[in-house]
Amino acid sequence: MRGFILPFSGGVQVLSTPGARRWAALPLLVNILFYILVVFFFFWLLDIVKIPQAAWDFWGGTGAYLADAVNYLAPFLKWVIAIPLAATICYFSFTFVGMLVATPFNDILSEKLEMAITRGDFEGKIPLKMTVNAFFISMYSTARFFFKQMVYSLICLPLLLIPGVGAVLLFLVTSYYAGIGFLDIGMARNYLRYRHKMAAVRNHRWEVLGLGAAMELMFLVPFAGLFVLPLGVAGGTLLYCDIDWQELLTREGLESPAGFNPPVVQVK
Repeated sequence: MRGFILPFSGGVQVLSTPGARRWAALPLLVNILFYILVVFFFFWLLDIVKIPQAAWDFWGGTGAYLADAVNYLAPFLKWVIAIPLAATICYFSFTFVGMLVATPFNDILSEKLEMAITRGDFEGKIPLKMTVNAFFISMYSTARFFFKQMVYSLICLPLLLIPGVGAVLLFLVTSYYAGIGFLDIGMARNYLRYRHKMAAVRNHRWEVLGLGAAMELMFLVPFAGLFVLPLGVAGGTLLYCDIDWQELLTREGLESPAGFNPPVVQVK
């Protein structure tokens, strides 16, 4: 339950952090603008495309009559088909595209929240070389997490034939790795390697699962993905800042990676 309420606690943190609301809203605004432009271009292109007129050379007079009817209705039918098709594509792709658009904004939002939580100041401490290295380290970790999720998801797929069992297991797998993804935003930004991330996940697996479950339930609401996505980013950042990294790394026998400064929550 502590992990489950993290997104809602994160929402309070977003509202109370100066400048955070701007970075939370920008992905949604950019995505809406993108879809407006794409839909406008799609309908403009559809409007200038003319359906060729054709005469039927069979069925005699009946064929000619049907050809005239089809040719007359064709300009209207293309709109009847195109509008539901465009709406369906937008419905199923809006959240996915929005998450891709939101990726760079999520890092900035997470950093703003971490600065507010720890009263830290990160400006000027990140050399370009370390930033590039952190990017490749993060991609490696993300690929490993993604591969594990795919393996466990494939294992769960045959169990979908058992009513209720497969769906619940697949939901748990998806929630668990969604929680890891939100926690990883803060970890990747602070140069933590895969072994450090796994140590954190092992020691906070229930919070990670609760965080992911709350987000997956909210993602079930149509078009809600981009509205609730900042809550997941904020919840993952809160969990990252709440971990006692020095104690965790010492207990796990791991060295602190170069450039990593453990977050220290300051009491107001």
